[in-house]
Amino acid sequence: MKTLGIVEVGSTNTKAYKYENGAVKDLGFKNIEFRKNYDSLGYISEIDIDLLASYINSCFDDSTDIYVYGTSIFRFAQNVQGFEKSLLSRTKIKSFEVVSIEDENKYTVMGAIKDVSITENICVYIGGGGSTEISICKNGEIIEEVHTSFGVTDIKKIFPDLSNDLAVTDIEIVSLYAKKYLNLPKTKARYMILAGGDFILRCKAGYPTRANNLFISKNHPLTITYKDHRQHDDRFFHEIKLSDLAQKHSPDNPRWWDGARANCAMVNVVAKAVDVETIFPTKIAMVYGILDRKLQISKV
Repeated sequence: MKTLGIVEVGSTNTKAYKYENGAVKDLGFKNIEFRKNYDSLGYISEIDIDLLASYINSCFDDSTDIYVYGTSIFRFAQNVQGFEKSLLSRTKIKSFEVVSIEDENKYTVMGAIKDVSITENICVYIGGGGSTEISICKNGEIIEEVHTSFGVTDIKKIFPDLSNDLAVTDIEIVSLYAKKYLNLPKTKARYMILAGGDFILRCKAGYPTRANNLFISKNHPLTITYKDHRQHDDRFFHEIKLSDLAQKHSPDNPRWWDGARANCAMVNVVAKAVDVETIFPTKIAMVYGILDRKLQISKV
């Protein structure tokens, strides 16, 4: 099978992966604020399309079959066909596909719980710029799921200071605001898996994680108690400068940190609502579910 390139394009962050020789390689992420600029302009910015095309072209060579998947903003944006045509003219991608909330959740959740041997309820949190998906899983199956067209970008509009070096607003104030708009599950869960870039955030921002000794999984290497997580949130909001984190950990993509505090507030709301005790920060994204689907199709 040829080398595959999978690109996930969201409201604020774009992530690229390469599948080769049976392994998934994370190629990093790029902050492109499609949702923010769309809200301002009323259409998808050509500048943002240029940024996306340049990112894709820098990640893959001509020997890779590249597939691009849009989430969040692309589910409601006007002229998505025009966006696709423009992107196809600037890259060598095979296709662009808008992924429904339901499919994004399914792909990501299945990847998140694939190697988990815990038999108790597990909450899987998928936070993005313009949407939030929460699933409660048990024994490898989803038993409850809720979706909200509300995300990090919406919080940043109300609390712009969260993107400053040090925040002024306390996390509990942000959490109270987010709680008004988030759909939350009714089922409780002792454990919580954070999908996407949360692994990077928790590790680089100094959260007191420890090695996962509950089960063996390369995709779930760390844990953190909710109590420790919540205590460190206050430091992350008011004592740790975003510019220091960006300079040290993502100098080529400093704006990635702009939504990090808003994301932490969302996690706080969900964890409280479902009575979480232990959190697993991960890099897991919907790429794993997408690859499973593609590989199954290739075997037919």
